[in-house]
Amino acid sequence: MPCKCKSKEFEKIYRENYKAAITNEFIRSKLDGFDVVRLKRNGTFGRDLELLDLSGNLYIICFRIQTALWEDSAGKQHYVSIFPNFIRKFTRPCLSVLEYISCNTRKGEDIFSHIDDRDNIHSCEDRMVHILDKLDKKCAEKDYAGILNSRYTIVFNKPITISAKEVSRNRFPHVFALIIIVREYFGMCWGSLAAASSIFRF
Repeated sequence: MPCKCKSKEFEKIYRENYKAAITNEFIRSKLDGFDVVRLKRNGTFGRDLELLDLSGNLYIICFRIQTALWEDSAGKQHYVSIFPNFIRKFTRPCLSVLEYISCNTRKGEDIFSHIDDRDNIHSCEDRMVHILDKLDKKCAEKDYAGILNSRYTIVFNKPITISAKEVSRNRFPHVFALIIIVREYFGMCWGSLAAASSIFRF
């Protein structure tokens, strides 16, 4: 939805509350708890925003999102996008999209190499990665796949076997393992993540 704000007002807010505030010290403070050895801002990318003035006239302006690259003590590089906290974009990826990503994205691969976002619905892959990383960690801690496999074994007197090699190659291995178990258990092709969510309430 367009927000009511004059173009010049937005530019002032953007310049003072975002552009001037993005320093290396600010980024480091937001990465607190991570082992950040080296950090540098490495460019921006554009995003369109719809504005309405007080008369109801629609404006489309382009603003820039700052990106940064940081390196940990092991030499591994990580990329972050710093979005303005005064611009909210609520595009929550549905479970079907997350399931597709979980099944097709290997370690080291970019999510957008597997989904076609030609209408630019998703600003970047950060939000989807954040959701799937949290879910993957939860699946590992709670062992959802193991619980379902135990129930399957009780009912059918044999466990569901999945390829450990195939699971380990996946970017989100514990989510992927859960999806495979649900598909085998309930004989479904898609909707496994939604089914698992209804069982475990994650």
